[in-house]
Amino acid sequence: MNKKIILIIMIALLGFFLSSCSLAVDREPVVSNPLDELKNEPQLKGYIISFRSYDQGVNFDMGLDQENPFIFYEHENNTNPISYTEMIQGNAIFTPLIKYNHSDNLKSTEVDTYIILGPKFRNTIMEIQQVLINPTSKELKVESFTYGHMLSEINSGLKISQQSEFKENDIVTYSFKYNIEVRFVDELLNVSVLEYDNSNLFLKKTIYDQNGSYEQDTLNETDYVILEEKFQKTNGDIYVKRAIYSRGENYTNTHYFLLMFTNEIGFVENNKSIKLSFK
Repeated sequence: MNKKIILIIMIALLGFFLSSCSLAVDREPVVSNPLDELKNEPQLKGYIISFRSYDQGVNFDMGLDQENPFIFYEHENNTNPISYTEMIQGNAIFTPLIKYNHSDNLKSTEVDTYIILGPKFRNTIMEIQQVLINPTSKELKVESFTYGHMLSEINSGLKISQQSEFKENDIVTYSFKYNIEVRFVDELLNVSVLEYDNSNLFLKKTIYDQNGSYEQDTLNETDYVILEEKFQKTNGDIYVKRAIYSRGENYTNTHYFLLMFTNEIGFVENNKSIKLSFK
């Protein structure tokens, strides 16, 4: 082939190649709006705790059920004509502190909770699944991924935190955070309330079991009470914890004592207590 013709063909191909590159570079990329994507992302609303054994502990799983003892989540109650936020919790979750910051520019919730587990839960794996809500449909679902934590006597007092944030223009507009503390308790054998007068004379003894919540009025002459809790360790050793409460202490004559009895599953329920009132 004539060299001149070959040269013309090569120049034409080069021109076509360069024009193609120019089109690829000049074309504006098509991207979705990341803010719109974020607004549709599920938001953290709570958690579910389950346990499984790697020794001789418990082994059970639970679903998203209000009767579930290890569930906690924030729920929007839209009962007409008002709308408000409420916390749904099971009878194993203690909620001493909930912090809200709901304003025009920020909606944040921080929850400090704890659970009290008996000896049956030692040497188990605690798994936490996040409860998420769809911002558009408001439908709740349980995240399939679990956060696993191995439990033993050594890590009693284990604290776990999870947080979810949503930002608009690098400013946090939504936040949900939970902090969970795990506490262990030995087997509680019995609880006694001993009443004394102001001369330290013993007046009365009342023994409580694990069947429920109790209310007790002291005798008229009772000046103070001693609360005795008898525990048994896993090795069989028995010990007693005592606390004293006096009439008019801290300007109140009513005291509440949490009963540390574990139920048939093995955890301490948050609705079993003694309400002691000085007459």
